[in-house]
Amino acid sequence: VCSSDLGRRRPPGMTTATGVVHREPGPRSLGHIPALDGFRGVAVLLVLMWHLQALDPWFRDRVPPGGALGVDMFLVLSGFLITGLLLRDTAGGGRVRFAAFYRRRVLRLLPALVVLLACFFVYSTLTHLPDRREPASTLAFLFYLGNTGVARPPTPGINHLWTLSLEEQFYIVWPAVFAVFFARRRPSVLVVPGLVFAIAVVWAVRGAMFQGGEAWFTLHQMLVARADALLVGAL
Repeated sequence: VCSSDLGRRRPPGMTTATGVVHREPGPRSLGHIPALDGFRGVAVLLVLMWHLQALDPWFRDRVPPGGALGVDMFLVLSGFLITGLLLRDTAGGGRVRFAAFYRRRVLRLLPALVVLLACFFVYSTLTHLPDRREPASTLAFLFYLGNTGVARPPTPGINHLWTLSLEEQFYIVWPAVFAVFFARRRPSVLVVPGLVFAIAVVWAVRGAMFQGGEAWFTLHQMLVARADALLVGAL
């Protein structure tokens, strides 16, 4: 997701008989925000530093435990930018353009994912990676199910793609929810309290799952337990 998707639009104007131009307040446009690039960069560094432990045990006790925070930062940014796109779409016509929205997401993400998975499948076949989980993992991530346990545990080397699966599942659900509750000329005063309530529900669900002995995999990767970060961005 890139903030440049949130293009610019001029507010409409109207000229009166006296020649004075009165401009109606148009939809807010974010354009490109350099600060978000910095935000994303910090998140990247936190994740990379955390995964240094996989390269050398020396880093195990010397790297701050910020990898999960970096992932949450990515999710907050995704929720923010995707909701911005939806607000832009509905500012003019008052409805979500589902076909255009999903076409943009497919063209932005799927081609690179297909190339990556194809290259990895060839590599894993030629090098005889252990456990022979490549076909199941490849298909799971191709259909954005890599965080659901369909291919558990996933093949080493591509299991980081669970975040992409989680985000894509959010992109499928959120536009429909947005269209029902938020896509109006005058959004209800309940929009903000509703989002806060939804975030609290996710916290409660995750806490209940943890108390019930749910596996770490589920709590860390499933949308039902991680949607709060995306909703914070939307809020």
